[in-house]
Amino acid sequence: MSIIWGCHFSFQRTVAKCLREIRDITVEDCPNMKAVIVDEEGRRDEGTVDIIEFPLLNRLTISCCPTEKFFSYPHGKTESITTTSDSQDTYSNSFFDQKVSLPSLEHLGLCSVGSFKRIWHDELPKSSFCELATLTLENCFGLLIVFPSTITRRLHNLKEVKVSNLKCLESLFDCGSFGSTMERKLVLLPKLERVEVRGAGRLKHMVKSDSHMVLGFPSLTKVEVENCSELTYLFPNYTVTTLGKLERLWISKCERMKEVVPKEEGDQSKSEVISFPCLSDLSLQKLDDLICFSSGCSSYDFASLRSLRIEGCCNFGAFIPSPTSVERPLSKMAGEDDEMVTFPNIRSLEIEGPQCKELWNNQIPTDSFRKLKYLGLESCDNLQRIAPSHMWKRLQCCLENLKVISCCSIEIIYEGDGMDIEGGELRSLVLCDLKNLRHIWQSNNLPNIPFPNLRDIETVRWPRLEMVFTTFTVKFLRQIKELMVESCEDMKQIAGHEKAEEATGTTITFSKLTILRLLELPKFKSFLLERYSLKFPCPENCPSLRDLSIVSCGAEPDQALGDWEGHQQARQLLMIFRQLIC
Repeated sequence: MSIIWGCHFSFQRTVAKCLREIRDITVEDCPNMKAVIVDEEGRRDEGTVDIIEFPLLNRLTISCCPTEKFFSYPHGKTESITTTSDSQDTYSNSFFDQKVSLPSLEHLGLCSVGSFKRIWHDELPKSSFCELATLTLENCFGLLIVFPSTITRRLHNLKEVKVSNLKCLESLFDCGSFGSTMERKLVLLPKLERVEVRGAGRLKHMVKSDSHMVLGFPSLTKVEVENCSELTYLFPNYTVTTLGKLERLWISKCERMKEVVPKEEGDQSKSEVISFPCLSDLSLQKLDDLICFSSGCSSYDFASLRSLRIEGCCNFGAFIPSPTSVERPLSKMAGEDDEMVTFPNIRSLEIEGPQCKELWNNQIPTDSFRKLKYLGLESCDNLQRIAPSHMWKRLQCCLENLKVISCCSIEIIYEGDGMDIEGGELRSLVLCDLKNLRHIWQSNNLPNIPFPNLRDIETVRWPRLEMVFTTFTVKFLRQIKELMVESCEDMKQIAGHEKAEEATGTTITFSKLTILRLLELPKFKSFLLERYSLKFPCPENCPSLRDLSIVSCGAEPDQALGDWEGHQQARQLLMIFRQLIC
């Protein structure tokens, strides 16, 4: 049985007791409703326990009822249910009182309901809410605590919690005060899989840390926290040790968060390794005060982490700082202790905003970053280089995509140590707004070009760069598919001399080229040196060529590039002809 309201109607207690078969209650858009169940006459025998039970009710959803403060209106009140008075009701601050039992309720949703401080009374019927699986709260102004200690032990079936726009919320899980004579107890929520908290501006604790109960979430897979400006950390250290199945962790716009995991509590082992064996996606975004992931003494293992994003965290320093370091300057993103953190399976690393000078230290664990496919760096103003030579040796074997944007201190992309390099997996290179960049790589002491498999190159706004590639091989240029060079004031030519060969008359054919854009290059003179003969694909013999653009390049048209305007016109005519005959 399902009942949906669109007016200010409520059950009287005598009627509610007869609805034992009801399974779904949905209340919507009832601006004057104060409660679902009311007792307008307020008749009740002294000393009796008069409990209303909905034994089969599975789903309860209440939305857009701004004056509703109770599920069951307080006994003994004669005040009209439809009152709009702002007077304070001193009977209870809990939405569900001790006189209502919901033993089968699995899904509870409260959206834009009246002001109440707590959802549950401290003395609920024994079996009530023990089957609760999902809880959704939105725009519940006045709510201070979602799960107090009195309800926590009933939540063994809880799977999902979604909380949004709770302006007064202070704690998600509040387990009570820690007593010095009480032993610490571990309480597990064995089925909780997903937690989402958004727009809780006063939230200080996801799990209140000064408790005698340690909450564990052994099945938790996804956590998303956003716009919680007072939150200084995510979970206490003890809770973190139970997150063995966590797969995704996203935290954003929590301005006062200083670290994700706080320091260990006094009696915890300092040598403990905290492992996230299933965590594959970690995103930290727009956390103004974030300094590190954790400043504690534990080591961390991210065995399954594939994607790491650190964006808009301008004060972020070492991911896991060394516990012996007195000062922790913003110098390195990687930990200063090679045993503190490992990333053996990371594929994607995106960093935006931190003002560190280096990304990597000199003692990166040997199994870390060997599978990194994508590296994106943006607005790292103090960053001196992409990677030192020892780290480039590791990246050469795995990195396929590199994007560097607005890192004003970088002068060179690749730094080698003169040792021979076998191969190189980089396929795509995007470089934008690098005002001090002078070289992608220097030819000195490099036996081979560092990126022999590079296919796609995009360069935008390099005011100091005169040449894209100082050295090249014929094979390297022939395999290029996309080349875009734009707004480089000092750019004179694309490539310099052929590596280990000074022959003249070599013809280089760009047979795989699909996109060529040369835009706003006022000093541009030629594609290559004069001794090379270039052959570009024409539209009629290269159907893959789809974009040819040369605009404002040098004082005169570059004759070495051929009749590009003719090629473009011919391509347009060919496309029209194909459309006509098809």
